Amino acid sequence: MVRPASRSVLVVAYFFPPLGGGGVQRTAKFVKYLPQHGWLPTVITTSARWYGARDESLVDDIPPEICVFAAAENELLRRVGNRLSGHRWVPGRWRYLPAQVLGWPDPMSGWIPGALAATLRELRTGSYDAVITTSAPYSAHIVGALARGLTGIPWVADFRDEWSQNPELKQPEFLMRWSERVERIVVRSCDRVIVTTNGACLAGPVTPGKRTTITNGVDPADLPANTSLPRTDRFTLSFIGSLYGDRDCREVLLGLRRLSQQGVIDPDRIEFRVAGNVWADDLMGVAGGIRITQLGYVSHQAALAEMRSADALVAYLPSASRSIPGKVFEYLASGRPILCVVGRGSATFEMVRELRAGYSVEPTDSAGLDLALTDLWRKWLGGELRKDAGADLDEVMRRYSRERLAGDLARVLEEVTAARQAR
Repeated sequence: MVRPASRSVLVVAYFFPPLGGGGVQRTAKFVKYLPQHGWLPTVITTSARWYGARDESLVDDIPPEICVFAAAENELLRRVGNRLSGHRWVPGRWRYLPAQVLGWPDPMSGWIPGALAATLRELRTGSYDAVITTSAPYSAHIVGALARGLTGIPWVADFRDEWSQNPELKQPEFLMRWSERVERIVVRSCDRVIVTTNGACLAGPVTPGKRTTITNGVDPADLPANTSLPRTDRFTLSFIGSLYGDRDCREVLLGLRRLSQQGVIDPDRIEFRVAGNVWADDLMGVAGGIRITQLGYVSHQAALAEMRSADALVAYLPSASRSIPGKVFEYLASGRPILCVVGRGSATFEMVRELRAGYSVEPTDSAGLDLALTDLWRKWLGGELRKDAGADLDEVMRRYSRERLAGDLARVLEEVTAARQAR
């Protein structure tokens, strides 16, 4: 039963439509569905448009009654830091130190004054019952901590990604200590901490009952009415998202190369497709003779169509990663088998295995990866991948529907506001 929105929440989110990418969709879907659970959001986002992913189609997800305020961002520190980071006088592993110091706690730190001013302006109207801040960037939580200290309003801190405990965050030790200290203040000061997986790590102890897990998910409204069939002229493996750093699909490409050299697979009938920005080096050199098609950044709807037209989907994460990228939930709903390459302790590894959605393999397990790729290839040759071969859609929706997850967030908001009123 849908309730009319009777309470108001201020959402402080740097990444919000028309900016694109996986982090945008979590907040956009909360904003879309919270009114159905009795909460009307207002959004404070950024006026900057420098980010490399932009998707105007995501604006259509935002209900017309939602007010969105674009707070000014001072980009000077980010620009100066990026320029300094390229100077040769910064030695070796400290090459990016100027950018990191000037941009601490993240490159969007120039947004903090504008976002705080916009947040306080809205809170002074007295029409809000709670505030949500969501990171990354972590600057949003600094805005939340300051607003909470100045107004006392109930505050929920949503950690889409880990902060100081993030194994993928590369910073000098003294900056990590700064981040950890501020994160401890955030965790201590907010009324509720939300994480996306049970295994997510936070700095410092968390009071029992203060931490809640709300995963990412999939919106049934995004699923196409007419599901597309896989291509049949070649076996296609698709990766949706950006390739950068350790998220470069290197082991998958090396596995395809090995099997090609061994004569197990035919490289002329295989295509590796990337729908997203590519900042990884020398993909072609790693892949050998395997065909790689780079589509560049595409809209969310185009990404969903790519998922449905692939023979199999690749989820590739560094071994130490504890997160589940938002796209993996859409992988699950696509009906395509998933080749999940990540450390065994990862929540993504376990979820794909539990839902029998494909293959979970550690990046260091070359033999296991070769077996998974060989099995997919042979099933494709036999026509077995032309039908749905992934997770059960009903089970995925039961667990991970964006509408249901917004209901979980609404209950958190009700609990923190009720607790504050009781005090």
